[in-house]
Amino acid sequence: MDITEYLQIAFAEYEQRLLASALQATAIALNSTLDLNEVLNLILVHIGSILEFGAICIMVANDNVAYAARSHGDCLRLSFADPLALERPMADAPLLTHLLEAPGPLLIEDMDSAPAWFVKAEAQGMRAYLGVALQTNKKPIGFLHLLARHPFNREHAERLHAFAAQSALALNQRDAVSAWAAGGRGRRTGSGRADKPAG
Repeated sequence: MDITEYLQIAFAEYEQRLLASALQATAIALNSTLDLNEVLNLILVHIGSILEFGAICIMVANDNVAYAARSHGDCLRLSFADPLALERPMADAPLLTHLLEAPGPLLIEDMDSAPAWFVKAEAQGMRAYLGVALQTNKKPIGFLHLLARHPFNREHAERLHAFAAQSALALNQRDAVSAWAAGGRGRRTGSGRADKPAG
């Protein structure tokens, strides 16, 4: 084994240790609160420890409808025929139905060559898409959508898959999705996030 190969292996092992540590920290954080809004905020914060991206949208699913619950950057328009909509029946959104049926994350390296059913983002400079459904026992819990200026790859998809599994468990365990949606489904704030309405 030459020095280059040795360094590549050592770096890969280091990356795996960092990922494991980040996922462990994420699991601890997600299970530290029973408040759904806090869980959503923690997902938004901790996903940045395992993936670099330019925009993100976290969606919550309830009664076959998906709600945009948190976002950073211009990512909302990905999931809807109407880019101004904040909620959408999942059966009417090809991207969402594809994510629910897919065995893992959907990776699109260049959105200019995306399938016809993919609602292309118009976010400035964004090139790649990576998304995954949050599910437990095939029950839809929500969705994660990420955009980036740089191409995503298979390693990024695997990282997102692991993160999504933890996020789905955290959301499902609280059994709070229905209460959040029934309470008004959320309203956008100046930060581009949707929070549970007061009162």
